[in-house]
Amino acid sequence: MAVVRCEMTKRLLAAGCDPNGLDKDSRSPLSHVAANGKGDITTAIQLIEGGANLNLETERDATTPLMHAAQSGDYEMC
Repeated sequence: MAVVRCEMTKRLLAAGCDPNGLDKDSRSPLSHVAANGKGDITTAIQLIEGGANLNLETERDATTPLMHAAQSGDYEMC
């Protein structure tokens, strides 16, 4: 699954998608990857290299991707 996610991330960034775009819960793609807790470091790196803001806070609860990684217990992601 991670390979598919990495390939999709690469294609979306190449097509000009905003790596800081927010979903209906005001979470960024990097926040979702960090919160997933499955160590998807490659996708996180792709998003960061593509311009994802590491300090982008959600509007709902002012959390950042780093906070999501810590909450998920994925300390490798931190």
